Amino acid sequence: MSWIAEGSSLCRNEILTAMLAPSGNDAAYTIAVNVARKLYGDDISDNDAVAYFAVLMNDYAKKLGAKNTHFTVPDGYHDDEHYTTAEDMLQFAIAATQSQTICDITCQPLAIVYDEQGNVHSWDNGNKLLTDTTIPYEVYGMKTGFTDEAGFCFIGYAGMNGKKILTLVYGGEVENRYADTKKLMDLGFDIYDENHDYYTVEE
Repeated sequence: MSWIAEGSSLCRNEILTAMLAPSGNDAAYTIAVNVARKLYGDDISDNDAVAYFAVLMNDYAKKLGAKNTHFTVPDGYHDDEHYTTAEDMLQFAIAATQSQTICDITCQPLAIVYDEQGNVHSWDNGNKLLTDTTIPYEVYGMKTGFTDEAGFCFIGYAGMNGKKILTLVYGGEVENRYADTKKLMDLGFDIYDENHDYYTVEE
């Protein structure tokens, strides 16, 4: 939760920060309702706005190449009709890396924003790799997640020597998701080096 008070006004980047940095489900619903009303009309109810936003999410997921995904809510809590796969989530993560706004938010260990009323909001990012000084690569993000049914999940995004890697861990235990991510990243960078030849261009 981001715990932003009712009546607060935030711009797009600030509300995205409130959603991504602290896993603010309240911010996710705020985005869903406001986007739906902007497109459908202000007279739509909160519940209908969320349902309409889910339709938009599903349409966009298909455009990104998702084959086994169906969204019903913006926050990701368990619903029998709300599901996805690691393969589809990878497509979403790749798309997210193309957004400089998202990357700028998810790489911050501590996010600070001001609302239009002048109130300051700060959130610690739940991604523990952002403050891990033992890893040899730069961590850019990306997102933690948890439900009782899905377990502890994490999409990692890191770079080293001009190479960038995305990793996905699902169904893990709270600490294991970071250890597993580091193993995947170590392996990924090693494989990347083994399968690519580098040449120096000389004049």
